[in-house]
Amino acid sequence: MTPSTFTSAGAVELAAVVRSGFVESRHIGSAVVLDPEGSPLISLGAPEVPGFTRSSLKPLQAIAAMNLGADVSGTWAALATASHACEAGHAEAVAGMLGSVGLSPDDLQCPSAHPADGAFRRSLQEAGTGDPKSPLYFNCSGKHAAFLMAATAIGANTTNYLQPTHPVQAKVAEVVEAFASESPAAVGTDGCGAPVFALSLVGLARAIGRVVRLGSADPATADANPMTASAAEPYASYASEARTLMDAVFAEPWAIEGHGKPNTTVIDRLGVFAKGGAEGVIVMATKSGYSVALKCLDGSSRATGLVALTLLQKAGALPDVDDELLDEVSAAITGPVTGGIDSEGRTAVVGRVIVGEDVARIRQEGESLMAIRRRIDPDEGRNALEMWVAHSDADAAPADRPTLATAVRFTLEELASRAEGNSVEVRVPPFGVTQCIPGPRHTRGTPPNVVETSAQVWLEIVTGQTEFSAALAEGSVDASGTRADISDFVPLYTSAELEGRR
Repeated sequence: MTPSTFTSAGAVELAAVVRSGFVESRHIGSAVVLDPEGSPLISLGAPEVPGFTRSSLKPLQAIAAMNLGADVSGTWAALATASHACEAGHAEAVAGMLGSVGLSPDDLQCPSAHPADGAFRRSLQEAGTGDPKSPLYFNCSGKHAAFLMAATAIGANTTNYLQPTHPVQAKVAEVVEAFASESPAAVGTDGCGAPVFALSLVGLARAIGRVVRLGSADPATADANPMTASAAEPYASYASEARTLMDAVFAEPWAIEGHGKPNTTVIDRLGVFAKGGAEGVIVMATKSGYSVALKCLDGSSRATGLVALTLLQKAGALPDVDDELLDEVSAAITGPVTGGIDSEGRTAVVGRVIVGEDVARIRQEGESLMAIRRRIDPDEGRNALEMWVAHSDADAAPADRPTLATAVRFTLEELASRAEGNSVEVRVPPFGVTQCIPGPRHTRGTPPNVVETSAQVWLEIVTGQTEFSAALAEGSVDASGTRADISDFVPLYTSAELEGRR
């Protein structure tokens, strides 16, 4: 079987496209928000499943090159982590990086490309220098120039600097594991030809959150700040490189992508680090260490910035950003839905991209942050539950296993929806588990409030055939913890209600 990232069965709705008042597309995927200590605040879909990180990994590649001796700062450092649009300033800076170590664009091993920036491309055409196509103009050329600078600094071969066994790429792998605290699940070849690593979204968010927090800490007080890395943590030794990198990116955000481009806009207007990658991957992090990583399963990036900022806001990670500014930035980085022309001959806007239901239903800071994830269609779930009731008569054959599984999973999701919270964990092995009931939120270890029972007993309870208290008394339900009495929340349906639907 071919190794794979998560599938649609493990994804949730991240965004939707509305055209003329009609939802015409839905983008599904996975996402995670971590607090400055690396604990999850929001988890959607399957963020623990690995996927290729693409260009969202570039800060770690830049740090590796700098650690080996690539002498970059300012614009050059920002270019080392950039996916640039190749404005004139980008090309000039990358050429300068190469020239500083006696190399030229001919030494770059990324593909040749035309400048993505229209103004620069036209200026080259008007200059009559021939076809303006070169590896210098490829969006990853700054990263490749940093790789070559690092190879030169350590006296390594510059003709095979993209090979996974090359000392530069070996250092990248070392830095990735140090910051992510995770071994890559796979190593592939990125679009630019460099090795690319498969990490979980949790690992990616953890890594970039650490880079931004470490690089934004005041060096005079970092050692005394409990939110910065301790010397015992492997990534702490890269503090100098992280600081140089973050100083550069926040001072010259245009360099990381281009004037008016999404990543640049988020960095410039919100002071939040942003780095998108191909195939619908993006990571953002605040200077205080909150981070978000997500992947849109269809590979589209049209909504990733909008969703990432929304999740950071819902997690309480943007306390200094007011709603008006956030809305302005979100609109600026998310293309409109267009159709036809208006009365003045301009392209008309006929719709917009919105966050999906699974993102929208997450409660604001101070309440339960874990979104209710529905994997079972409500109509299919109710139908399965009705079938189970029909088969529960003494003279009827038992419902088949798929029907039983669907009924259990649907009712667990329904309980979580009706009694939102994270203080009680309900387990119905082997079919499902959910957290529910308002109260103190559990994050680590064995939950303090647990209810566990069989599928048969669970469905009897949620359909009113058996009272929760009676099942508890006779020992067919195990319950522990002061909040484990869910009598106030069940049954969810009565047998009479379900039979009346048929």
